[in-house]
Amino acid sequence: MPSKPSRILIAEDEAALRNLIASLLTAEGFQVLEAQDGQEALDILQREPVDLAILDVMMPHCDGFEVTRWIRERSNIPIIILTALGNTDNIVHGFALGADDYITK
Repeated sequence: MPSKPSRILIAEDEAALRNLIASLLTAEGFQVLEAQDGQEALDILQREPVDLAILDVMMPHCDGFEVTRWIRERSNIPIIILTALGNTDNIVHGFALGADDYITK
């Protein structure tokens, strides 16, 4: 029996970037769930099993740091923060909240 594709949540408010990442991951065989803001990401996480979360920090309604905190209170899924915030304080904060990787755009 073939294995089920991994489910990846992409939470990014910039539609063009979100769509690009989703297209690339889908082409590689992953199932992608998309959120345009932090609240939508939380809604998805509450109702859907996810194997990996890729989170922007600067999103409306609830930022990526809050989503990271929420995930870590409930799960050990890998979290990649993908953001324009590249200063040391933000990077340290992301890792302190439980992110597994922090990539600047």
